[in-house]
Amino acid sequence: MPRPNQRYAIAAVCWYPADPGLFVSAAYDGLVRAWDADSLQAVLDFEMHGRVYAIAISPVAASHGLIAVGSEEASIRLCDLRSGAHAHVLRAHSSPVWSVAWSPTQPHTLASGSQDCRAFVWDIRRMTSCGCGTWAAARISTCTTRPSQTLPRVT
Repeated sequence: MPRPNQRYAIAAVCWYPADPGLFVSAAYDGLVRAWDADSLQAVLDFEMHGRVYAIAISPVAASHGLIAVGSEEASIRLCDLRSGAHAHVLRAHSSPVWSVAWSPTQPHTLASGSQDCRAFVWDIRRMTSCGCGTWAAARISTCTTRPSQTLPRVT
């Protein structure tokens, strides 16, 4: 893959489920980049404030094309692949966000994990946490959801 102006390590990559010809990468230089998988050309860039540690795209969201971005900011940024704009910022963590994961069944539910030893579940329609932060015994570095588990549903 070409590395135009790539100066820092790639921290995460993920495919865009709505278009198998598009994938997204995130790097420590704060750049989240969408790529055309056929030409290996960058088609869209989002600049973050600081290192990016995690990205996720909902596998079931037909109503939005949002990338959740976890970085050394103590917040989660939602970037819109369709408009090319930063859509929203979710704030609750007090330290860098190391992990983000969309629900495999609920298109508006996002989980995040942080160096502050807390995990949050978010309803992005309200831009608020669905529950209180959970203190973990150790720093949270990965965040996954399983289809067999039911996440809190906000009505």
